[in-house]
Amino acid sequence: PYTTLFRSGSPLPRARREAAALDWLERVGLAPFASYHPWELSGGMQQRLAMARALAGGAEVLLMDEPFASLDSLTKAGLEDLLLDICSSDGKTVIFVTHGIEEAVFLADRVVVTAEPAYLARFTSTNQVISYQRRFLAAAAQDLLLRLGIDPYSR
Repeated sequence: PYTTLFRSGSPLPRARREAAALDWLERVGLAPFASYHPWELSGGMQQRLAMARALAGGAEVLLMDEPFASLDSLTKAGLEDLLLDICSSDGKTVIFVTHGIEEAVFLADRVVVTAEPAYLARFTSTNQVISYQRRFLAAAAQDLLLRLGIDPYSR
């Protein structure tokens, strides 16, 4: 945590590590900040750094758990575009966990929705996700009303 962006640890040989670090810092737009420490960066820059660190090590699969949740909408949109560019240009696989159905539909080739621990739904199109979302929300609203002692069918 006390090293600069450029000197972050990696198991690769030094020359290869430095070349990969410079390449990925450039690709995520952080090359001018290579001498900075991570805590000197904004939240969006730290997210880009995390992506660069994972990718510089040669990872073929990334697991991203709510990576853009705390970012403002402009930074989030930029990072989503960056992630799509990286996946298409480098053939990376990303397992992306999010609570945002719109984010999932925008980023994913395939969407898996978990409504309960024992239930998984797999979708391959935006229309299927939206249809499922409406049914799920309607069922959740009905359940909430019943728990509050309100008959959802009475007028």
